[in-house]
Amino acid sequence: MDKGIIAKRYAKAIFDIALSEGDVKGYRDKIGFLADSIMFGKESVRYWADPLIAAGERHAILDGICAKAAIDGNLKSYLYLLVDKRRFSLLREISRELHMLASDHLRESDAVVSSALEISNEQIGAIKSALEKTTGRKINVRTEKDPLLIGGIIVRVGDVVYDGSIKGRLGRMETDMAGL
Repeated sequence: MDKGIIAKRYAKAIFDIALSEGDVKGYRDKIGFLADSIMFGKESVRYWADPLIAAGERHAILDGICAKAAIDGNLKSYLYLLVDKRRFSLLREISRELHMLASDHLRESDAVVSSALEISNEQIGAIKSALEKTTGRKINVRTEKDPLLIGGIIVRVGDVVYDGSIKGRLGRMETDMAGL
């Protein structure tokens, strides 16, 4: 079966648990933290997927991780289930799917603001405010520098792109002139 389909099913299961406990954000954040901390390289993914490693050894490692990250209850049981079903190696994919489900439920969206120059906190706040007003959702902004833009900004919110860059304007001008 396709890894994406499997990850969606496991993400939906933990999302339903988080929803019933009223802690969607907490579950999303903890699973995201675990995915980023544990599944950081190919070796760690291979370790959790290796059928030769005993479940007891994996449980012992998971116990230590859960103790340090203050994870217990249903979330800890869920992580054990992933280990027992040999699905723990899909934690990154599950986290990504859970993030989408949780963000949709919480009416949040992630925005990436690309700019040729550094953007001030005041400018980020203004962009965030305008996007929240436009989308009706809480916006989490991440910035990145792109020297190829020349000037201006490009904002990506999900599948929507707002291109206010000089590079984009020149491209549109070239298209318009080609049509003459």
